Amino acid sequence: MTLTVSTEPLDSRQLAMTIEVAEERIDQEMRKAARKIAQQVRIPGFRKGRVPFHILLQFVGREAIVNEFVDELGQEVYKEALEQEGLEPYFMGSLDNVDMEQAVRFHLTIPLPPEVKLGDYRGMRVEEEEVEADEEQIQERVQAILEQNADYVEADRPSQYGDLLTIDLKGVALDDGGKETETVDFNEEDWDVTPAQENPME
Repeated sequence: MTLTVSTEPLDSRQLAMTIEVAEERIDQEMRKAARKIAQQVRIPGFRKGRVPFHILLQFVGREAIVNEFVDELGQEVYKEALEQEGLEPYFMGSLDNVDMEQAVRFHLTIPLPPEVKLGDYRGMRVEEEEVEADEEQIQERVQAILEQNADYVEADRPSQYGDLLTIDLKGVALDDGGKETETVDFNEEDWDVTPAQENPME
């Protein structure tokens, strides 16, 4: 096991978690990170990428090497720790700090799902309200459904109430004498262009 995980309950359904990574795993990560750093720094007496690990460690320091991989490692061990402890957070935990002085420890706060406590719901009773509809209401509802799903077809007869009409309209301006004119003055009260009748087919 490469992780040692400890948890402590907090208020408001939160959990304090500390993840300590095994020394062997940290040593492997440090050596991989050191090879990357060795390609970027110049150390007198050594070519880039050819610096022994212990020399690079003395030159840049342990913290600089750990910083090279700690973010990626943190994401990995976070998932592993949740699986190891059988935890399902409510949402993503927050990283409080990382201790890198000796062992590498991640300190996090994990939000847990809300705890729901049900009361004595078995004794609750709800009266079912009976809904009554007369024949007229039923027929009106049936007719409305039929009309919503109806397909319109062209009718070979005069139009009647309830038909869907396709019409061509042409608007013209009339003077005071009722004759068509090209010039007319409008005021705010003249802008009523809708039919006066609510049901013009009637």
